[in-house]
Amino acid sequence: MALSVALTQRKIAANKYNLDLFDKRYEIYEKLYTLHDSNSKSIKFLDYNSSYSNVSYELKYILLRVSLLFENVSKEEISEINDEFEKIETKHKSLLEQRLPIEKDINVRRNSIDDIERNHAAEINSQSYSAKRNEISNHRHCIQQKLPELTNIDDQIKEHHEKLIGKLSRIISSMQKELSVPHKPY
Repeated sequence: MALSVALTQRKIAANKYNLDLFDKRYEIYEKLYTLHDSNSKSIKFLDYNSSYSNVSYELKYILLRVSLLFENVSKEEISEINDEFEKIETKHKSLLEQRLPIEKDINVRRNSIDDIERNHAAEINSQSYSAKRNEISNHRHCIQQKLPELTNIDDQIKEHHEKLIGKLSRIISSMQKELSVPHKPY
C-alpha cells in the first residue's frame, strides 16, 4: 500500500515538474516568438535605431533563458546569435552614421526647393531664363544622385536585419520541437 502511494506521488511530482517546466518554456518561447514576429515584419528604417537598442537587452535575456530551459538549443547556437547580433548592431550603427548626413542633405535640398517655389513662383513660371529655376534644377539633380546611396545603405541595413531574423527562426524552430507537456496517466 505504501509503495503504491509513493509511486503515485512520484508520478504526480514528475507531471507537476513537467507542467512547470512547460510553463517556463512556453513563456520564453512566447517572448522570443513575439520579438521575432514583431521584428520580421518590414520595419521603417527610421525605427531601426530604436528597434535594435531596445531589442538588444531583451533578446540577450531571452536567449539566456532559452539556453537554460531548452535542451534542443545548443549553447553554441546561442553564442553564435549573440555574436552575430553584436556584429549586426555595430554595422547597423555604422550604416546609420553614414545615412544621417545623406538624409540631412536631401532634406535640406527639398526644403530649399519648397522655399524657392513658394517665394519665387512668378520668376520660376516665367518663360525667360531664371536663376531660381536653375537652382531648383541643381537641387533636384543632387537629390537624384544621393538617392542611390541612401537606397544602398537601406538595403544593407535590411540585409543584416534579415540575417538576424533567420537565425532567430532556427532557434524558434528548435524550441517548438521541445515544447510539449509529457503527461503520463496515473
